[in-house]
Amino acid sequence: MGGTGFEGSLFLEFENGGALWQLSWRTPEPGVTLYRWSYRRKKPNASWKERAAQKAEELPREEIEQRGELAEQAIRAAYEGSERPKGFQGQVYLPVDCR
Repeated sequence: MGGTGFEGSLFLEFENGGALWQLSWRTPEPGVTLYRWSYRRKKPNASWKERAAQKAEELPREEIEQRGELAEQAIRAAYEGSERPKGFQGQVYLPVDCR
């Protein structure tokens, strides 16, 4: 049986700064985990931390369709410590306590 009060997020940066996606999760009740994808607009010469502090916006459907599978592969590779998927030029920023 799952607990409550768990929450976190991770970031994916595509195209070396061209797009910054965020996956957030929380557990409002035992056995239920809610997930939310959002993104930050491109901001030239900003660090990923500055971009992460930007206002989150809903992830456009066309971008989800274009990069969704690649995002999943990149997250799996980051958690497993395996090779990045072909075509992924960017970074995955994991929460410190998830490795």
